[in-house]
Amino acid sequence: MTASETRWLRQSGASVRVTLDRLEKVISENSEIAILARLDQTAQVRAGGGAAREMEMLLFQNRRLVTAFYEIGPEHLFQFPIRALAWEDEQERVWLRVTDPLALGRASGLGPEHPLIRTICSILGGMVDRTLSAEPLTE
Repeated sequence: MTASETRWLRQSGASVRVTLDRLEKVISENSEIAILARLDQTAQVRAGGGAAREMEMLLFQNRRLVTAFYEIGPEHLFQFPIRALAWEDEQERVWLRVTDPLALGRASGLGPEHPLIRTICSILGGMVDRTLSAEPLTE
């Protein structure tokens, strides 16, 4: 795995539900970020006849960044919202994967040094770090 891939795919020490609860709490501290949906992917797989371990997805986006991408060109909004998927693997380890901002940049024709991509890396990276930290989140 590349450094970018390991930055955006990390193991969590908490359950799937607690991991996404913590991410929601961290996101709620930033008034520019809107949580659009929380999806129970386990239920979707089971409804389709499959067997799945616990798995949930969170969809969210930063209003100012979406506006900035829109101003470059509306087609760039295809890359949004940002996704976070937490799941439990066969060894009962929980993983958190979030949209890779560098991949988002490549898909939008923006390099890793573009200010928008650097901003997303910074904001999203800090949110992931806080979510996965053993430190309690304040109310």
